[in-house]
Amino acid sequence: MLWIYRQGGDGKIDTQLATSRDGIRWTRVANRATWLELRDEDGWKGGMVRSVERIIQRGDELYIYYCGVHGAHTGPKHKKVLGTHPVQIGLLTQRRDGFVSRHAGKQPGTVQTRPFALRGATLFLNPECSNDGAIEMEVLDDSGKVLATSRKVTGDGSRHRVEWAQGKMAPLRNRIVSLRFTLRDAHLYSYWVA
Repeated sequence: MLWIYRQGGDGKIDTQLATSRDGIRWTRVANRATWLELRDEDGWKGGMVRSVERIIQRGDELYIYYCGVHGAHTGPKHKKVLGTHPVQIGLLTQRRDGFVSRHAGKQPGTVQTRPFALRGATLFLNPECSNDGAIEMEVLDDSGKVLATSRKVTGDGSRHRVEWAQGKMAPLRNRIVSLRFTLRDAHLYSYWVA
């Protein structure tokens, strides 16, 4: 959670996201889109919103505390703002793994993983499907042949166990596979194999 100080602009600070698999190489998320936004300029979150570094997981929800400041950051180019609101602490709650998702609207969309060694036998999803939305999965071998096809996943939940209509994952353990997800009116936040 990066605090973005717009030094050459208005001196305000908001928060963006970055990810890393090794803590050394980082990638900015969503084309540097603001994640924790400023609010009404006259409100307690009008000048700066800065998240704390620690995320608290409670069940399937994430609790993220942040600080809100009325005025912009002071410096050589920015005069001190006499805030009409004291510094305050806010709480953002969101679903587990709910920072970003793959999404498709009424027109179906497909996303496929890179090949990986399948170490488990059960696939779990963290989906959010609209009333008529659904996600379907296929397990593919390294040549693209479909080895298993899921039943439709519908609804909203962070630990949905995938059921299979054709084939199973258990016999595919230790093989190199890819997963192909087809979404319609749905968000896919995360998946994992256990």
